[in-house]
Amino acid sequence: MKCPNCNATDHQPEAKFCLHCGASLIAIRCPKCEAANHNPKARFCLRCGTQLVRTINTSVNVFGNGTPIFTPDGVEAINLGLPSGSIWASCNVGATKPENIGDYYAWGVTEEDEQYDWSTYIHCNGSANSCRGLGQSISGTEYDVAHITWGKDWQIPTLEQLYELHHLCSYEWTTLNGVKGGKFTGPNGNSIFLPAAGYYDGDDLTNYGSHGYYIAGTQGSNYDGRCYILSFFNGYAHWTNENYRCNGFSVRPVTKPIKVWIRGDE
Repeated sequence: MKCPNCNATDHQPEAKFCLHCGASLIAIRCPKCEAANHNPKARFCLRCGTQLVRTINTSVNVFGNGTPIFTPDGVEAINLGLPSGSIWASCNVGATKPENIGDYYAWGVTEEDEQYDWSTYIHCNGSANSCRGLGQSISGTEYDVAHITWGKDWQIPTLEQLYELHHLCSYEWTTLNGVKGGKFTGPNGNSIFLPAAGYYDGDDLTNYGSHGYYIAGTQGSNYDGRCYILSFFNGYAHWTNENYRCNGFSVRPVTKPIKVWIRGDE
């Protein structure tokens, strides 16, 4: 599948966004005449001239009015006013305050480790190329630490949910109670703070205080040894960076998703 914006071709068949520039890979259907043979960059229908709206397929669990969402002690469920209805936790797994660092986890592992490398990673035989496939996404599965430790209402965010957080929220590098990190403010004015906790590579804590690395439930694009992460630092955030699955990352849960449509002009 070729990106219409940057011409990159190294995408999975089911990919919805370009891994390099974030452009939509989904053909756009006209809302008036339903013609569907449009380039994802198209702004107007080639058949009838109607303005087109890009659609993104993502998934969230929109809880009905009066239905409580279970949260661990000290954690709040934050509605950022996102089109999908995704609800983000106020704290990392292992934390009770937004500025607390919390715990670090390898991709697909539900317990902390003393060292994070291929020799200790339980889903391989000692090397990146021996990683066992756990599925394209582990969100909401037995390999999801948020789902296992916080219960059925929570999961590691999918790549689509990171896309929405990155594209539809404003990002600000800031400090909360002496801790540096990234603040993401949604369309409704509510916000979440993600500490710049760095990540573990072996037994070394890398970029603590200067960068944040938050794991996605989605497997990396090239091979099983990588996973997607949300990364950010002073002045910049990126939602499709990749890193080795064996390293230790922060986890910020979201509500468990179901299939819905997000409609919005990118």
